[in-house]
Amino acid sequence: MPRYYFHFSDGKHTFTDRVGLELTGFADMRSRVVSHIREIKGALSEHRIQDWTNWKLVVTEESQVTILEVGFDLKPKPFTEIDGTSLFSAHQRMGLGAKP
Repeated sequence: MPRYYFHFSDGKHTFTDRVGLELTGFADMRSRVVSHIREIKGALSEHRIQDWTNWKLVVTEESQVTILEVGFDLKPKPFTEIDGTSLFSAHQRMGLGAKP
């Protein structure tokens, strides 16, 4: 099973997942992305954070290659894979939103 790492950023600081999770595939990973974002927002709600604009969750593979970036609004963030290929089509296949 592939191991995925779930890093998140508030736009100023990045919090790195050094342990990761072994998951069955993309559907399981997508579910975890949504769960992690909701958990983080819930845990920080007592701090009365109003603006989640710069917050994002970045998923990497074991090789630390980014495979997905999702804003805390649960919309995919645009990024380009190392070879220059846009990954928005992968986002659409995963059900994480349409290309902007």
